[in-house]
Amino acid sequence: MRIRINQDRQKRLQGFCLSVLAALMGLFTAQAFGALWWPAGAGFTLTGIGLVSAGSLARLLAVRCDKPVLVVASGIGAMAACFFAGSTAELLPSVSLEWMWKVALYSACLVYQ
Repeated sequence: MRIRINQDRQKRLQGFCLSVLAALMGLFTAQAFGALWWPAGAGFTLTGIGLVSAGSLARLLAVRCDKPVLVVASGIGAMAACFFAGSTAELLPSVSLEWMWKVALYSACLVYQ
């Protein structure tokens, strides 16, 4: 019985890590879209791109890896991170690589602390 509990915990931990991975990929997808085409990717569009890409990747990982990936949590995490990324575009030039890396790290630290 003790081995089964450890396997369940390990499976949940793997699902949690895959959820965080999906949310970070949603953030990076939105960052790449914003860096390539900012006028159309500003504001709520940036948040929507992060939400859809994170939710889609989380669902794909749940089906392919057979792990309990938290699809809704991945979407909400990516949505919050993309919101912070879009709001900090006022501080740095939004089309630069500096914005892409600094804001991505800042947003990820705010959401996942």
